[in-house]
Amino acid sequence: MWDSNLTTWDAKEMGPKRDIMGELSKEIRKRDMKFIATFHRHWLLGWFPTWDETTDASNPEFEGLYGPKMKKGDFQYPLNPHQIDAGIQKHYPLADEKFNKKWLARLKEIVDKYNPDLVWFDNKMDVIGDSYRKDFLGYYYNHAAKNKQEVVSTYKFYDFAKGSAVLDLERSRMSEKQDFPWLKDDSIDWKS
Repeated sequence: MWDSNLTTWDAKEMGPKRDIMGELSKEIRKRDMKFIATFHRHWLLGWFPTWDETTDASNPEFEGLYGPKMKKGDFQYPLNPHQIDAGIQKHYPLADEKFNKKWLARLKEIVDKYNPDLVWFDNKMDVIGDSYRKDFLGYYYNHAAKNKQEVVSTYKFYDFAKGSAVLDLERSRMSEKQDFPWLKDDSIDWKS
């Protein structure tokens, strides 16, 4: 949704030929509101059926859109948090070095171009290497300190270390008061 120097699969080149994120960030800030950048499914590692030869998702030419080609069954999203707590092994591979580097570069690009006040992550971020997730937080927080900007990043489950960002509970809640900041979000459509 932004004018990226890292991919042609962006709104400026492939979509409406506009920098949607840039336009939104300017308009939102004109109204003295905070600007949020959201990231979902961590750029599609295993999200689309890239193994399915009957779809264009399997065409290497479209890797920048659908993510890298994987074998069927290579990527199964993780077990629920209770199973992870119980020590049951996760069922998916971590992203390779190339994917991790792309992930981090895109986040740095967003931070540098748009200075988001909040970077919200959907879950499944644990496919990204731990050192890359730490590098992102360090980059984002240091960039904010340099610009005297108060910022927040979010995570779900165990994607970041407790205290390094704000825990996000999507369509959920805690049963007891907690001693750390957290965020709750919900859908506006009961059927989504």
